[in-house]
Amino acid sequence: GIEDLKSGRIRTPLDPKTTFEDDPLRILRCVRFASRLGFDVDESISITAKEPEIQASLLLSVMSAS
Repeated sequence: GIEDLKSGRIRTPLDPKTTFEDDPLRILRCVRFASRLGFDVDESISITAKEPEIQASLLLSVMSAS
């Protein structure tokens, strides 16, 4: 929300695991927005993005998009 914009932080509105299971490409969007805006990625996103099942889902999504 607004407070996250003011503090320069990227967070998910729901639990990151739920968010990334629904659409693994959101991980890439988080990284892109953080990079472009100079924001920090919330630790819960970083931890969840490292989970093997989330990484596997992201890989499948990226491969099917190409």
